[in-house]
Amino acid sequence: EWLQRSLACPICKQPARGSTNGSSSSASGSSASLLQGARVVLAGGLRGTVSGFDAAAGKFRVGVDAIGQEQLVSADCLAQCLAGIRLVGLRSDELNGATVQIVGLDIEKGRYQVREGNARILGVRPDNCILPVGAIARVVGLRVDGGGARWNGCYGRILSFDHRCERHTVAMQPQGHMLSVKPKNLRV
Repeated sequence: EWLQRSLACPICKQPARGSTNGSSSSASGSSASLLQGARVVLAGGLRGTVSGFDAAAGKFRVGVDAIGQEQLVSADCLAQCLAGIRLVGLRSDELNGATVQIVGLDIEKGRYQVREGNARILGVRPDNCILPVGAIARVVGLRVDGGGARWNGCYGRILSFDHRCERHTVAMQPQGHMLSVKPKNLRV
């Protein structure tokens, strides 16, 4: 409700109202600016920093550390080096509730590679991850018949996690809408 009355998001200070008649691809391009400056890991293990978004190519500009060059990388081929992720719903009870950091990406299996402290690296599905408040996430896989498909590919900021409903509350940018999204429908 506050987003409908406010001109700016109280968390990121970005405009809360924007054009709502654009496609999700144009919305994803403008909301992708939220990742500018983010540290990311690329498929293949390389690391870098997001320097911008090339709207014409639909890809992020990433300065890759190991080669000292900027490359265009699709959103599906990178993940933020994000700490503070809490694991849930795993078969191994000892890992449920553990706080981990993303250190890699396994595109073929659709998993994040995560590490708890100095422990071994594990592959976990996005639906086993509760994202920390303030994280930037991309919405994916919302059904066309559900009305939420227009948000697929768009980015927002995690505001909270509702344990009862098992959904994140996400403030979408730049439109300023609030969504309730299952972990399986978010990518970092």
